[in-house]
Amino acid sequence: VVTYLHPWELDEWRPRDVGQPRFQRWCSQGGQHTVLVKLEGILREGRFSTMGEYAQALRTDGALPSRGLPLC
Repeated sequence: VVTYLHPWELDEWRPRDVGQPRFQRWCSQGGQHTVLVKLEGILREGRFSTMGEYAQALRTDGALPSRGLPLC
């Protein structure tokens, strides 16, 4: 799983989107108060590696096809 968090998702002083319709505000801000707790759980319990390490493991296991890039 690849996860991305924008820094403002962790900022409790994030400006509110006052001009947006209610549903759009809910979509963008609805779970903001739980982000830090979820992130702490992922960091505490997760196993991590880089994308390069993951690709190398797939290549070593024969699960990643080896193809050259076309030269233009």
